[in-house]
Amino acid sequence: MDTEDYKAKATQLLSDTNTYPLMKKDPTSKFVTTLVKKLQDLKEKHSISDLQYKQMYPTSTVIPRFYGLPKIHKKGVPLRPIVALRGSFTYTVAKHLYKILLSPMVGKNGMSLKNSTELVTTLSQLDETDI
Repeated sequence: MDTEDYKAKATQLLSDTNTYPLMKKDPTSKFVTTLVKKLQDLKEKHSISDLQYKQMYPTSTVIPRFYGLPKIHKKGVPLRPIVALRGSFTYTVAKHLYKILLSPMVGKNGMSLKNSTELVTTLSQLDETDI
C-alpha cells in the first residue's frame, strides 16, 4: 500500500464522527490531573504502596498514537485502527493493571503457546484424526 492510499484510508476511518467525535480541545492535561489525584487517593488509603504509586505516576503527557494496520485478507484492504499507548500517560497504569488482572491467567488455560517452537512441536504430534 502506498503512502497516499494509506493516508486516504486513515482519513476516511477517522472521518466517522460517530466513532471518533471531533474534540474542541485536547483533554490530555485534564486526564493526567485526574489520574494523579486518583493515584494520590489510593496511596493515602494505603490501597497502593509508595513503590506502586511511583511506578504508575505519569511521567509523560504524550497522547496515544493512532495508526492503522491493513487487513490484507479483506476486499479493498481496509485499515484496522490501532491506538498505541506506549509512552503515553496511561501506559504505566495499564502495565500495572495487566499484572493484576491478566498476568495470573496467561498460559494457564491450555489455549496458549509459549513460542513458535512449541507450536511446531504441538502440530507435529497431532494425528490427521485430531485435525
